[in-house]
Amino acid sequence: VYLMIDIIDREHRSRELTCNPEFWLAVQEELLPQLRQWAPYRREAGSTLVAGQSFGGLSAVYAALNWPRHFGGAISLSGSFWWPSRDTPHGRLIQQLEQGLGAQAPLRFYLEAGRREHLILQANQRLQQQLTDAGHQVSYHPVEGGHDALCWRGGLLNGLKAMWQL
Repeated sequence: VYLMIDIIDREHRSRELTCNPEFWLAVQEELLPQLRQWAPYRREAGSTLVAGQSFGGLSAVYAALNWPRHFGGAISLSGSFWWPSRDTPHGRLIQQLEQGLGAQAPLRFYLEAGRREHLILQANQRLQQQLTDAGHQVSYHPVEGGHDALCWRGGLLNGLKAMWQL
């Protein structure tokens, strides 16, 4: 079962997808129970992945690290791990990893970042190292391209294929 959550608008995207626990609690407590009524699925963390691009990639990794009993892994395409400040590739989530976030359970991650999106590429490289050091399974893929949907169109399928093989 695949569930895709669209953004309402730019304001909601910037608020909901930037490490927002309220968004992910609503997904877990409201949306997924509704989904179970329409399309039964296996609820084990090992068979539940989250995915996203840009802020969505940041949010997917955030969800897996914070709710490992619900999400067994994440696919991130050009994840904005610099957030909240474009001044450094060491954003808040990377800092939380350095402080021990995600140490409780090994998870699976697929990270993809474009070689032409310099800050995002640096942040993804740092995240990949932090996740690996914490004992997680990480498949990291720098790709030729920038920060746009054209570069991501095959990334989701590649990520799903890679994640189900890990």
